[in-house]
Amino acid sequence: MKQWALLIFSIISFSCKHSNERSLNAREKFPDFQVQLIDSVTVSSTNHLVAEGPVVIFVFDPECPFCKEQLKDLMKNTTLLRDVTIYMVTIAPYRMMKAYSQEFGLGGKSNIVMWRDTKMFVLKKFNIQAAPFTAVYDRGHLLKQTFYGKIDAKIIHDVIDN
Repeated sequence: MKQWALLIFSIISFSCKHSNERSLNAREKFPDFQVQLIDSVTVSSTNHLVAEGPVVIFVFDPECPFCKEQLKDLMKNTTLLRDVTIYMVTIAPYRMMKAYSQEFGLGGKSNIVMWRDTKMFVLKKFNIQAAPFTAVYDRGHLLKQTFYGKIDAKIIHDVIDN
């Protein structure tokens, strides 16, 4: 019985992170990959969708409490991140992505966009093993910093401004 409890705890612990581990990567361009949009019909290449200015990839799991806390912080600090487009990326089923968008009222947010990564490209590219994960790109769409675990909007702002 103790082994089952330990196994379940380990799975939960490794699938959702609170820590702020930082990892600098080479200054790569924003990746081009196929995503399903929130309308459930459109599948498009990200190179046709990425906005001008600084952008963020925020990989989330709809069931992760740290992801929810990070999103709440991002929404609370929209003024701080007004020039930043946040691409929320998930591999969860479409219905979960849609419910998450509705739960947080993301339909009216012009700088927060939801994408479904049906081929798990982002997870493989960044070797993501837990959510949330955040990749911050500068105005030229070059990677500045990646974060494994929950981070605050202020950190994203500071990375972009430095």
